[in-house]
Amino acid sequence: MENNKEYQKWLEVVEKDGMNLGDVPEDLINKELCEVAVKDFPYALQYVPEELHTPELCMVAVQKDGWNLKYVALELRTKELCELAVQKSGRALKFVPEDLKTLELCEVAVKEYGRALADVPEDLKTKAMCDIAVIKNGHALKFVPYELRTKEICEIAVTENGHALGFVPEGVMTIELCEIAVRESGEYLYYVPEQFRTFELCEIAVKDSGSWAIEFVPKEFKEELAEKYDIDLPKKIDERGR
Repeated sequence: MENNKEYQKWLEVVEKDGMNLGDVPEDLINKELCEVAVKDFPYALQYVPEELHTPELCMVAVQKDGWNLKYVALELRTKELCELAVQKSGRALKFVPEDLKTLELCEVAVKEYGRALADVPEDLKTKAMCDIAVIKNGHALKFVPYELRTKEICEIAVTENGHALGFVPEGVMTIELCEIAVRESGEYLYYVPEQFRTFELCEIAVKDSGSWAIEFVPKEFKEELAEKYDIDLPKKIDERGR
């Protein structure tokens, strides 16, 4: 095959850009082509047939970017390879077999990437781990067990990312938290409970986001704020549809 002109042509193509492996005809793909491709561009592992995966080839890909664990054949996802992948990228926790997920590995993942909390088994989620996650990314509050969503952790989350307001339990929701979120973006008025949508808070939202926020303003404030900030409201339809 090495002397085959077509094969040599594809070998040259892959040498120039490993991702070209995805265009090589299946009957021409062999160990040599795959090694050339992955060494040039580790993400090319996704185009390597699983029967040609080797521990060495997978190690090259994961060493470059832990996310490449996604493309490693399941039987080659060893404890050592998974640890390397997560150290390189916390997002790789998503592709670690459940029986290889330990408290220590999950902590490494969350410290590197807060939203990796989504892939941590529920029985391994600790208060300390959840605190780290929301400090890194407030949106990780979505993956914090309900019983751990305290006032303190919710304040940390919303301060880091106002969108986290949507994951704050009713029992710890406050007007202060709502204001933090709305000052970040008026669109987050959507997540503010009705009882906290005061005129002052709605004005902050509308001033920031205009027509995007006016939709969530209570009707008793809507016309006044729309006029003040020159926002066109949808025309009312009468009973005859006009």
